[in-house]
Amino acid sequence: MQLVQLINGLHDHIVAGDAMETMEKVLRRVIEYTAFHFETEEGLMNKHGYPESVAHIEEHRKLVSTALKLQKIFGSGAGAFTMDTIAFLQDWLWHHIDQSDKMLGTYLAANGLTKSAE
Repeated sequence: MQLVQLINGLHDHIVAGDAMETMEKVLRRVIEYTAFHFETEEGLMNKHGYPESVAHIEEHRKLVSTALKLQKIFGSGAGAFTMDTIAFLQDWLWHHIDQSDKMLGTYLAANGLTKSAE
């Protein structure tokens, strides 16, 4: 949920016409939180032998790579945050949560693992 809130916050800053520096800070927080979240997920996958971990981790790597490229472009002044950027992030996140993360959650639950068990 934190990641969704951060991306929605980036959307709100674009709509409000906030300064590029503000949006860069939010994107930096998105990247930092994403790294933390992905590290946590990947630790669970490794610890519990999740059979789809290679594909799931590859999705993580692709998003991180794309986000870092966006950060570099925006930081250099060569690009601007647009609604297309936000749509990409929102679509990726929705797809990842709705499919990949649900599959991971189902696997963990089927193996008797719950948040309280972790």
